[in-house]
Amino acid sequence: GTGKTHTMEGSLDAPENYGVIPRAANAIFEKLKATYVPDYDSDAEDEPPEPVPLYQSFQIHCSYLEIYNEELCDLLADSNNNTNATSGG
Repeated sequence: GTGKTHTMEGSLDAPENYGVIPRAANAIFEKLKATYVPDYDSDAEDEPPEPVPLYQSFQIHCSYLEIYNEELCDLLADSNNNTNATSGG
C-alpha cells in the first residue's frame, strides 16, 4: 500500500508514532483542558487566584468516515444503523 492507513492512524505505542487522527484528537482534548488565571491586583497581599478551566462544559461529536470505491461509511456508527452514501461524483 501507499501508507494511507499508517499516516491516518499510526501506532499508539508512543506519541511520536501517532498518526493524524490520534494527534488531532489529543489536540482537541488538550485545548479543552486549558485554564486561565483570573485577573487580580498583584499589589494586593492576597495570593493569586487558582487557575480556572477555560471551558466550563463542552460537547464533542465525532465521525470517522471511510471513502472506498466512491462509497462513504461512518466507521464509528452502530453497524445496524450505518448508512452508506454514494458520492454524487
